Amino acid sequence: MKKDLTFLVALMLTLVSFFAAQEQLTGRVTHDCTDTDGGIEYFTKGTVTVDEEELTDSCQQDALLEYYCSQNQARVKVYICPEGCNEGICQQEEQQGSRESIRIGTNTNQVEIGEYLGDVVDTLTDTRTPALASSTISTGKSTTLANQYIRFKDTDFSSGRILFTEDDHNEVDDFLVFEEDNVTFEYELEFTPGLASNIESNKLVDLEDEELLMLGRIYTIAEAEKRGNRITLNMLAGAIQDTIAEGETKTYTYNGKTYTVKISLIDDAARTVTFSVNNIISGRQKVGDIDLVDNLNVGITRIYVSEASEQEDQATLVLGATLLEFTDESVADDSFTQGISIDGRTLENTYIKIKGTGDTDEYTITSIKYRLKAESSSGADIFIPAGKGLRELTRYPQALLGDWDIKYNGLDAVQTTIKLDPQGSSYDLEASNSKGQRLETTLITNQGGNLKIGDDNTALHFIEGTSTTNFIITQQDSFIVTSGNTRNGITNILKYTGIDTTNKQLFFDDSAEGRKDARYSGTEGTDATADLNVNGNTYHIYIGGAPDYKLAIDLNHDGDVAGDEVNIVVQGGGVLDLGSTITPNDEFNITLTTDASQFDTRTSDEIITISILKSGSDIDLNLPAQTALTIESKTGKRLAMSPYGVFLKQETDNPDELFIQYPLSQATGNIELLFREQQQRSAPQPKKQTEKKEEQKREQPETKIPVQKEEPKPKIRYEEKATGFRAWLSQIIQAILSWF
Repeated sequence: MKKDLTFLVALMLTLVSFFAAQEQLTGRVTHDCTDTDGGIEYFTKGTVTVDEEELTDSCQQDALLEYYCSQNQARVKVYICPEGCNEGICQQEEQQGSRESIRIGTNTNQVEIGEYLGDVVDTLTDTRTPALASSTISTGKSTTLANQYIRFKDTDFSSGRILFTEDDHNEVDDFLVFEEDNVTFEYELEFTPGLASNIESNKLVDLEDEELLMLGRIYTIAEAEKRGNRITLNMLAGAIQDTIAEGETKTYTYNGKTYTVKISLIDDAARTVTFSVNNIISGRQKVGDIDLVDNLNVGITRIYVSEASEQEDQATLVLGATLLEFTDESVADDSFTQGISIDGRTLENTYIKIKGTGDTDEYTITSIKYRLKAESSSGADIFIPAGKGLRELTRYPQALLGDWDIKYNGLDAVQTTIKLDPQGSSYDLEASNSKGQRLETTLITNQGGNLKIGDDNTALHFIEGTSTTNFIITQQDSFIVTSGNTRNGITNILKYTGIDTTNKQLFFDDSAEGRKDARYSGTEGTDATADLNVNGNTYHIYIGGAPDYKLAIDLNHDGDVAGDEVNIVVQGGGVLDLGSTITPNDEFNITLTTDASQFDTRTSDEIITISILKSGSDIDLNLPAQTALTIESKTGKRLAMSPYGVFLKQETDNPDELFIQYPLSQATGNIELLFREQQQRSAPQPKKQTEKKEEQKREQPETKIPVQKEEPKPKIRYEEKATGFRAWLSQIIQAILSWF
């Protein structure tokens, strides 16, 4: 039977109205209602505080419970987010073709663990991304090219780096870290030959009303001033820019909300504008001002006063506006001035330097440099985990200036697992060889208080006998063969399972490839020999006499038996060295070595040490402090990572279990720069005139209403008092949504 949506909505409204009435009957009076997101804002998570109760925006499936203040009371609006709801915020639709990304690094120079970004790429230009494209600016005084650069390194900073560490939330992982007070990036806008202007009454008159393209966002210079060696540039940018005539009304959609904007009054003499947004009146604003009206920042970039009676006065408004103020206290020196202003707030972790030449009559700006120092919301280092970006975790995201971000996508590394698994008084080894074949064996045993390589009753041989007649491998012993103790060596572990002297045949069990037989010739104990083929390599075997028929084997495939030691070469090229004897007895170390040639840039091998411990008849292991590892302790475990990207997890269970994730190639950072175009760009507008030119008759400028995307209609919309019935409302929403 078809569900009756109309009935459900009506039922919901009836129930909510009833319970709201019950709330009002309590006689409760609310005071001092505050909302952190400033009102009804579907794309910003906020918290309403009234009396001692906090109401935070939240999701019920696709429905957003948006709390806000009205008449000093807490209220709620239930809104079905067209693109879904997540963590108290409506998701915004991805704009196709509106995002461009470039990865930091090249095929021959990747971002290594611990390496500063600036050591991989110091400067980005338009050769890497069109987001840094040059533009041409004509001020009337001059025409200049404006070139954009992003830098991650200079003589006094080196930007961020990937570290394995513990963040300020006690999480241990690999992070892109921008250390407190270090520069995250430098942005430069270079003018060639220069941005020139006359100076009139301390104003750089030819710069006002010009547009600067910075990091994908267009800024209009609303005011430009030079007083002595002090230069100030006030610039406005926003999602929507349009010119509206006095008395005219236009409608726009921004961030999913509809705004009706009207120019109420333009004061010719005072050069001020009064406007309204959704019938809420602004204050009197002049060029360069921003006013927050109905939770929308609106800025003024231009005011047109017409002398012709048949033409109305006009103003250019910027919706979703950001006001940027660059002030260099002394353009005569080569120092940065601390603290630019964004939307009226001075940010102390920002720095500006403006360079140029000129005198009291004219000045030419040749470059603007901007720096942002690292500061998280807690005021310390910025830790960016995989999947997050700088914009989300820096204290003031607007300080990135444009519509871009630095995103960390984690480490690029396919890994193989090495495991040291405790089995009572022994450790089993699980690993893969360079062909990806799985190797398994009992590696170390505490036998009566003495440590040995192998299990209780048999040995695991990784060192040859001293000669072809030094028969040391007995039946049921295991042995390691490796084609070479290098990153390309192939390791197998076999067990000598038996001999058939009648048919002159040896029997082995290969942990990776199964049963293997080898026929021999000659007399046992005198001149009996055989060839064992393993993974395409031949290993010579010499057979001892009765009754044990022990073996001497060329373990390293070099043609002799001369006491050579073989290592276990794991998938990816790591070389596991078991020490110098199969009977160490006391505590000893094993090592995992990565050759320097496997690194992007390194001249020495990376050696990780694992200590094998004993206590009476027990066995244990530990990761000692060492330069090759960054080790962090957590409850019940120790976590470590090497510069190559070897990840180790020591489960502290007594005896401890050790997991090793070894990369098949060096782990490198996947770091992207994401650039997003503006939602809407302004239509061509008339050039602002100086006071003298404004007196002249001008033609009426053409204005265009930007093409608006129709907002999807919500399935359910409901508005009522929220305080005191949040839990009940949540249940009602959940029940209604379950019908769809």
